[in-house]
Amino acid sequence: MGSQLAIPTEVLARISHRARCDFERWHRLVSSLATVTDGIGRAIRITADASNVSHVTLKRKLNAFKKQGAVALLDKRLCGPAYWNSCRKGLPPELIELWRELCESNKRKCKPAHRQLVKMWANKDLRLAKIFPGFPGWPHLPDGMSYENLLHYRPTNFELTVARIGTSAARAMLPKVHFTRVGVEVGQVYMFDDQDYDVQVAVVGVNSKWIRPSGFNCLDYSSACEIAQGYKPTILNPDGTKQKLRQVDFQWFVVNILTTIGYRADIGTLCIAEHGTANGGKAFYDRVTHATNGMVTFDASGIHGKQLPGLFGGKAHGNPGFKAARESLFNLIRNEQATLPAPTGMDRHHAPEENYGVEKYVRDMLYVIAAKPELADILKLPVLRWSDFVLATEEIVQTINSREDHDIEGWEALGRTTGIWRLALEQPWLPESQYLALPADKRSVVDAMIQLEPNLWQFRLLSPLEVWKAERSKLTRVEGAAIPLLLGPEAARSAVVTQAHEIILQDQEIAPEKMWFDSALTNGRILPQGAKLAVYLNPYDPSQLQVCDLAGVWLGSAKRVYRICKTDADAAARRYGEVKHIAARLTAPVIARGAAITRQRTKMLEDNANHAAGIPVTADQKEAAREIEDLAERAEAALAKRNAEFSTQPTTHHDATDDDSY
Repeated sequence: MGSQLAIPTEVLARISHRARCDFERWHRLVSSLATVTDGIGRAIRITADASNVSHVTLKRKLNAFKKQGAVALLDKRLCGPAYWNSCRKGLPPELIELWRELCESNKRKCKPAHRQLVKMWANKDLRLAKIFPGFPGWPHLPDGMSYENLLHYRPTNFELTVARIGTSAARAMLPKVHFTRVGVEVGQVYMFDDQDYDVQVAVVGVNSKWIRPSGFNCLDYSSACEIAQGYKPTILNPDGTKQKLRQVDFQWFVVNILTTIGYRADIGTLCIAEHGTANGGKAFYDRVTHATNGMVTFDASGIHGKQLPGLFGGKAHGNPGFKAARESLFNLIRNEQATLPAPTGMDRHHAPEENYGVEKYVRDMLYVIAAKPELADILKLPVLRWSDFVLATEEIVQTINSREDHDIEGWEALGRTTGIWRLALEQPWLPESQYLALPADKRSVVDAMIQLEPNLWQFRLLSPLEVWKAERSKLTRVEGAAIPLLLGPEAARSAVVTQAHEIILQDQEIAPEKMWFDSALTNGRILPQGAKLAVYLNPYDPSQLQVCDLAGVWLGSAKRVYRICKTDADAAARRYGEVKHIAARLTAPVIARGAAITRQRTKMLEDNANHAAGIPVTADQKEAAREIEDLAERAEAALAKRNAEFSTQPTTHHDATDDDSY
């Protein structure tokens, strides 16, 4: 009987605490009755009444204990899955694997897999013949092949997800790789990605219906600050196709950041991009790395889509967890944009129902504007126009960058907090810098007040924008002359200097009207009329143009000229001054070449005055002669300076009819 009282330790270890307590309770009751031979019925009733249990249950437990041992006292309902897994030893391993295979082959449920298994048994399938030779008991199912029992042997959720959906979906069930920004400096890691904004806008004069804007974004990982946004409307072609983001657009976006914001030339900058739209290509990445002396490098998230052997591959896509900070900020932007007109909603199931009618109305109004352009600024639309969308999104990003109520990882470990104080509870908070600027005697008074009322001082978290501004001075910008090297000749546009000494470009993806640039470059060089050029226009910063000759030699930067409001007298005066300066530079050679003739005529006037009695030289004639002489001297000096500048610059190619060099 002693062996009956024993229960294997490995069994006790696999059952729950509740099941162990229940087992010990019954074990105490039946162990006291197991040795009783006479009057067992009376003993059972006395024990049951004393323990407040059923007489029948106690008798059943005692009989099972005598036949099966202590294991019979376990309540299988309380034991838990670990115990059941340890007890499942009756089914052949080959049957379990066949069952799991059938479950995984069905992409939704396990019940159809069991019906298929039953059908295989009824048809005496060869695979079951190897497991059950002779099909014992056929047509009845063998013990253990019920659906309820086989569910205990179903594949795990991870296995089912891999088989039914794919490896990418199953990665959510794997341990995460957790990163920290502690130890990363501002400008050391940039995170790039593209997104479609969750709002519909109207690009008046370009598209015949509303579109969903796209764009590239760049996040500085250390400061969690969105440092650059590039917006691009989707252009609808007449044939129904769409012009969306391209690889060259992302290349320009990277170049724009390097030239206007900069990179860490001391410790290097890692740019985390992707394999999809926000991908500049290996050749471009190599050029950027080379142009920055190896200090700007690129990496992409681990690509997903590869399936199990024998399965077709899935669509390749990046790992969102690799850029979790980037994706989180996208979510903040979309949440804020939900207040703008014509939001798309989280998905098509959450889109506002009125969008159907709004879209039709906007399309009708755009047709009217296309037929009568003079109504473009008069008709009102229930959606944002392109320029209004850009301004609204910029304001949203600015608000997000300036947030102080955040829980950004690593902030406190990096000490990114600051003190704020006030002189009274009802007064507004003041920055810690004003406290530190106080004289010592006044600061001691403030300290005494804070000791009496601690609520006059507290710490707050720095905003991402504050962290970025404090450290961005450590960045180094790429010179504009490097743009042709980074993008190559394939990104250049053809242009010609007009007779009015202007360079005119037109690109509806950047601006609805023509863009004017002065042929007077910012380095002082003036390009001649008719000069043929290869120019680089940054779509994310069209305020200037990088100018090369047809051989790809960089000549300089051309400043964009904007329209001036008729009532803006100051802007008009500045522009008139710029044009006057260009005119002086252009006329200087002509005046200088006429300096000799001017001097001859001046000498003639003086000689005639000396030799012809009665024909005196008037004061006005003398003053005019001196002015002409001064003008000639200045023109000669300007021409000499111009020739000295151009002698150090490479020879450029232009029309044979052009006699002047650049």
